[in-house]
Amino acid sequence: MRHHICATRSTPDLVESAVRAGSPERAAEPLARFERWAGSVRQPWADALALRCHRLLAADDQAEAHYTAALRLHDQDGRALEYARTAVLYGEWLRRARRKAEARRWLQDALEVFERLGMRPWSERARGELTATGAPGRASKPAGGAAAALGIHGGGDGLAGLGDVADGSFEHDNRRVGTQQDVPACADDRQA
Repeated sequence: MRHHICATRSTPDLVESAVRAGSPERAAEPLARFERWAGSVRQPWADALALRCHRLLAADDQAEAHYTAALRLHDQDGRALEYARTAVLYGEWLRRARRKAEARRWLQDALEVFERLGMRPWSERARGELTATGAPGRASKPAGGAAAALGIHGGGDGLAGLGDVADGSFEHDNRRVGTQQDVPACADDRQA
């Protein structure tokens, strides 16, 4: 296989997708390959991902053991995204098991990571689950990640007013943005 490592590293996504699509049997073979690979690399984060996958395929009576073992192995600093993905799954499971107070901690942890990384769909998922536990709603934080790194937010850095472009509302067209930023119009724009 030419792209073996890419296929291997995407296995946790495949497992979660197969389970959510109602076809968990499609994940068995890729998970077996992933486990062999995880055993060969001997990294706690790889073992954590394998445990998360096993939980998704296991019966509910085994869920807590898989989730707590995976969360203990995750590297919250170096691989915060994978930690947050496991935390949101565990929080969802706890909430569905009517253990809402316990779920809030994990869902809040996941939400903070997703917001810090600027992962809006994941943030919304965690926020929705958190709200379902009865936790008070929180407004979205400004987009982070790549948009923040590029300075696209409403701060005083010369790009004020572009935050809505970064968050997807797209209320500015290029001409209006250029006007706001004192960018001279192109000849094609003047003819329009």
